[in-house]
Amino acid sequence: MDTFFSAKSYNELSKVSSLLKKDVSTEPIIKSLYEYIFERDGKKLRPLVNLIFSRGSGSNKRINLATIIELLHVATLVHDDVVDKAKIRRGKKAVNTVWTNSHSVLIGDYIYSKAFIKMVELQRLDILEELSNATNDIAKGELLQLTLFNKEKPITKNKCLEIAYFKTGRLFEAASVTGAMMQAHNYQQLNLARSFGKNIGIAFQIKDDLLDFDLSSASGKEKFKDFSEGKYTLPLILALSGLSGASKKLIDGKFGQKLTKSQKEDIYSVMYSTNAIKKCENILAQYIELAQQAVKQLQKNMDCNDLNELIGYSSIRSL
Repeated sequence: MDTFFSAKSYNELSKVSSLLKKDVSTEPIIKSLYEYIFERDGKKLRPLVNLIFSRGSGSNKRINLATIIELLHVATLVHDDVVDKAKIRRGKKAVNTVWTNSHSVLIGDYIYSKAFIKMVELQRLDILEELSNATNDIAKGELLQLTLFNKEKPITKNKCLEIAYFKTGRLFEAASVTGAMMQAHNYQQLNLARSFGKNIGIAFQIKDDLLDFDLSSASGKEKFKDFSEGKYTLPLILALSGLSGASKKLIDGKFGQKLTKSQKEDIYSVMYSTNAIKKCENILAQYIELAQQAVKQLQKNMDCNDLNELIGYSSIRSL
């Protein structure tokens, strides 16, 4: 977790980390896979959001709920790595690389089922309903994303943003609103929590899309990974809408292929010339602004310092 969040958040997320590693099957293969996945901590931004919104409730189930959010997120990552044929996750070999795709799918299912067992233990039908719907929407987003690999079908900006919502915004939204549900059923507060989560989540996805093309970024992520996998993302879609002739031919010819450093530089120059990067940054700023508007209303009734830090992080992060 990044150190610019409060000590309280850091301490609560440490408890989430501990709870994640409890009640694991003693079956050797399950234990090995599970421990491998959770050996390295992620940023835990989704459980952080959940904990911030539930903080005023005083409920002893807050850590359990935040743990559920992280279990759902990690399960999606494990399945994602199979779909994307990813080799690296959180700085080490992905599960599907160390074991097989079958192992990845099944341990992902195991983590999902663990999350739902814990949901039932909360004895909160409203929270169970929200997280069940979110899980369904995330799966919908994964299926819709497969259309981004189809060169024959033009992908629109709106469709790309819809997928960003389902894939990333939806779990941030669920994390926010279920945290707020732990406090009270004040509809205005719940709607503001939902707005914050949805918009900050979409902003995170747009920033990820931008980082894929940012050759100057200090990010440890492989550059042009989505492009080389033949995946349409928002910056690319915006660039293609303004391209023709040799420039478009260059993009089309290299799309879905491994690129050399010089080829990446050439393609970035073409994209930059269309103003696509700037347009994408402007769209990112719009979602950041919507999240900020929600926080301005929320801070009348809760401490929003960590939410403001998260907004800043989503704008400038290079990780």
